[in-house]
Amino acid sequence: MLENQIESNAEIIRKGESVKIEALHSSQSPQITLIPDATKDYLKEEQKQRRQEIDHLMAKIEDDQRYGLIITGAVWSWLATNRDKLQSPFDIIAVFVPVVIMLFFAWRRKVLSFSIQKNAEYLKQLEGLFGVPEGFGWERWLEGYSKTSKRKLTLGKASKAFWYWLIMANLILAGLFTWLIRK
Repeated sequence: MLENQIESNAEIIRKGESVKIEALHSSQSPQITLIPDATKDYLKEEQKQRRQEIDHLMAKIEDDQRYGLIITGAVWSWLATNRDKLQSPFDIIAVFVPVVIMLFFAWRRKVLSFSIQKNAEYLKQLEGLFGVPEGFGWERWLEGYSKTSKRKLTLGKASKAFWYWLIMANLILAGLFTWLIRK
């Protein structure tokens, strides 16, 4: 009788493990309970690192906006005070320098935003892996909010609009400045 009981306990354990393995392979987001403790610790630390990287990239975007405004103001101030000293064709080239610099800043914003999106997607997967209920966890909540919210303005869209309008302002200033120089 003891042999039968041992055999049935072993079968139960095997069946339980095969159910866990099956669940791991068949579910879209496996639960963290099926993962070894060392892996859990690694993923928790990785989650912190990805969140810090997103914060760092966001700070870079904000810094670039500040620097873009400062550079634009400095170049246009210099051009306005030194307009008489500029010689052709350098005067035309000089007025488009701020536009070119702002285009580079806008391109950089796009690259940084892409990196933020990839980190956010990965964090959303980690939230699923840790068994965070749908609608909770910052990345999953934010995704649901953006789908249901009437407000469609996001930091990414606002940043994109900032660079668009700064480039347009620089183009308009370049056109006006060129017209004043030729007058």
